[in-house]
Amino acid sequence: MITIAEQVDVVKRDINMRQSVYKIRLQEGSISQDVVNSELAAMRAVLETLLDYERVQAELAAHDAMVIDDKDRELFRQAFEDGGCKGAFAIYLQRQTIAAKKQRETAQDNKKLEQKIRELQGRLMRHEQTQNDFEITGALPELHSNTQE
Repeated sequence: MITIAEQVDVVKRDINMRQSVYKIRLQEGSISQDVVNSELAAMRAVLETLLDYERVQAELAAHDAMVIDDKDRELFRQAFEDGGCKGAFAIYLQRQTIAAKKQRETAQDNKKLEQKIRELQGRLMRHEQTQNDFEITGALPELHSNTQE
């Protein structure tokens, strides 16, 4: 497999070679300036796409945010083909947004659970206090009857 970095190097060399060859062909009159401009613009666009892809991959790796399985790999490949790096990065951002939303929901659920636990602890404490009160008040008549004997 040819890496993106290797592809970038090949495209850069190709652009340099084209510039040299086109310069000669322009002097010979065998190519027009419009064709030269169009061809070089296309190759520079290829280079920019590869560099964008490389930047996106570096960004993804830096965030440690993506676990790529076969389904994700196919999705990113298709998004890259359809919309270039911007399309793939848009999917990445969408997934990050969904993950952040799930984290917020989980945090909210945790807060609700903590609140419920505190409520149940309060009820338990009130129940224990009521039980203690009952034991004390239940014992009072017994103590009172013992003192009368």
